[in-house]
Amino acid sequence: MVVMPRGTGFGTVYSESGVYHGRYTGPDGVKYVIGKTSTRKTNVQDWLAEVRADISRGVWKSPKTPEDMEKSFTFARYAELFMDRSSRKPKTDAEYDRLLKKHIIPTFGKMKLDTITPLKVGNWYAKLLPDAPTDRAHAYSLFRTIMLSAVREGLIEKSPCVIRGAGSVKRAGKTKLPTPVEVALAAEFMPERCRLAVLLSAKIGLRSGEVRALQRQDFDLDERIIHIRRNLVRYDGAEHTGSTKTTAGTRDWSIPEELVPLIREHLATVGPRDDAWVFLNSKGGLLSGQTLNKWWSKARATAGIPYVRFHDLRHYAGTMAVVYGGATEFEAMRMLGQEDSKVLRLYLDEVRGRQREIADNTPSLVSARPLADVEV
Repeated sequence: MVVMPRGTGFGTVYSESGVYHGRYTGPDGVKYVIGKTSTRKTNVQDWLAEVRADISRGVWKSPKTPEDMEKSFTFARYAELFMDRSSRKPKTDAEYDRLLKKHIIPTFGKMKLDTITPLKVGNWYAKLLPDAPTDRAHAYSLFRTIMLSAVREGLIEKSPCVIRGAGSVKRAGKTKLPTPVEVALAAEFMPERCRLAVLLSAKIGLRSGEVRALQRQDFDLDERIIHIRRNLVRYDGAEHTGSTKTTAGTRDWSIPEELVPLIREHLATVGPRDDAWVFLNSKGGLLSGQTLNKWWSKARATAGIPYVRFHDLRHYAGTMAVVYGGATEFEAMRMLGQEDSKVLRLYLDEVRGRQREIADNTPSLVSARPLADVEV
């Protein structure tokens, strides 16, 4: 054994329950713990000196196997692998990257995967974005997904993300739906070039990105069919055309008869090419979600329904389809382009709130003769 002078500053000796351990940083920049332990501090110091001598002579080899090295992944390194290997839409990638860099990596980036505990996760989550519940839920959900991936790959035994409900957003209250008159009035207060966008969303349940991505070729007015094939999403500071949000989002649906003449009138103002955009901004360019929301915000306030977001028009469409159109759950899911019935049930929460209206619209029995007066 080559013994270097003790106390030269190489490595660290520490004790646990009366047993001494040695820790050092190898020439590869990785921190290692000496496999041997001793009840004597001087023994560990001698072992550290031997490691230092091997490094000086250039004969040192990593004591870890490839499997050990995998288990020494920091969260940042594994998150990078996770991002590189998975297949996602560009907007999702941009959002994941933002959440990782801004909210997750600063806390957990340098930690080894197996050192991240439920307590550390709980402390992080307790301080995470208290005024931004949606970002808070999305950040936790991404973190949990990455850690569960590490579990599946055998890098850690179990996920430290055990906070119930942390990956979902609890709504502050029940969504209040507008009346048909209020929706029609708000549509009238929209710029003329976008009135139809409101009506399509409120009658067929189109998402903002879906309605803004419509082209002339997506309307078959003879058959009264609308083809939803595209979605506009914003990332990297610009609007991009992509596929629909879900596989079920690519769909065909019947156009309400009352909208056919309005669509014909609107298409007369659109370019002649099949791929001409149906809805444009005031400068003739692609209509962004930000611009649509700005116009809708003014229109809804003027109509007296400032609480109705543009996305709530999907909620309205789903509710009306079931309550008044008699749609089954499956039919409503098809119309809205949803794959999960749980999502649909969120849109139909308001059905319970309309029980009084439904009851009042059933045939009256008040004028019927009392049973005692009926001759048998």
